[in-house]
Amino acid sequence: MPLQLVADDIIAIARALPNLSDLSLNPAPDVAAASTLVVSVLSPLRDLCPNLISLGLYLNAANEHIPPPPSIDEELQQAAPEKVEFASLRELTVWFSSLSSPVPLAVYLSSILPPRCVLISDSYEDVEARRAGEEAQRFIPVFKQVRAQGMRTGLLCHGRDALSR
Repeated sequence: MPLQLVADDIIAIARALPNLSDLSLNPAPDVAAASTLVVSVLSPLRDLCPNLISLGLYLNAANEHIPPPPSIDEELQQAAPEKVEFASLRELTVWFSSLSSPVPLAVYLSSILPPRCVLISDSYEDVEARRAGEEAQRFIPVFKQVRAQGMRTGLLCHGRDALSR
């Protein structure tokens, strides 16, 4: 069963333990059910726990929970590159309970994850959970494509290493 966490719970943990390096809160529950934890929680978590190396969460990635991409002034971007978010993060283990369209999620994650971060998604055994896993697997190729395009243009990320395997 997924943990019944909301963004305020994660923010409270992050404020209490800002030096966390590893945080895994049941990223792949045994039973597929809608997650109460929305994907936008990654933004405050990134700001409150800059030393995270490994993160595992079960997230609701419905379109209404994905922050819109920032508007980017290309000249400003070239003059003062945006700092890489989650600079220390090397591993993100995540399952999504709802994934309407992989493109907005890929754009969002590409804007906050560092170039060497690996995206990990495990498989489930029951049918409903497998469906949630298939949604996450559908997302990974789009994520790679968005990351590669961002690396070519310099608009979404900085660095040269591949982000996911």
